[in-house]
Amino acid sequence: MTSQRISLVGGLLLLLLSVLSGIVYDCLLMEEYHQEMVYNLEMAADMATKGEGALASTYIRQFGVISEVNNIESRIQTVLVLAGVMTLMPLWLTSKSGFSERMKRIMALFIIFGGLILATGGLLWNLTGAAVAYCFFVAGYGWLLVGGFGYFIYAVLFVWLNADINAKRG
Repeated sequence: MTSQRISLVGGLLLLLLSVLSGIVYDCLLMEEYHQEMVYNLEMAADMATKGEGALASTYIRQFGVISEVNNIESRIQTVLVLAGVMTLMPLWLTSKSGFSERMKRIMALFIIFGGLILATGGLLWNLTGAAVAYCFFVAGYGWLLVGGFGYFIYAVLFVWLNADINAKRG
């Protein structure tokens, strides 16, 4: 499969997953998280006015947990859009240059899998809360950086080397 097809299919897949993630979050999860957060705040305020500080503190901690889960869940679609655009943008730019097909393919795969790993980390964090999700976050961002910087460095070297060749000819 060529790098252009990998980039196009992968980028569109990431954008489609972003839309599906947004639908699930907006239609199924957002209202539930909102109701849980309101309930915990109301209970914390009620317990605080009754002088039960320990119970109020428990409700505040639960509010914090739900708020964190809500934050991570809402970020998943943003991460997928970022990875999709990062995959599609070089497709447009590199089609006008003589970049190596192999390098384009490798960088596209880094970005695609980085976005998928990052989204998986978000899902794992929400489902399990385990520390392994943190490893997925770090790995996903790492793969995105390798792919993005790989394209950038390769483009700079390509322009620099071609400028030297054109200067010697002219």
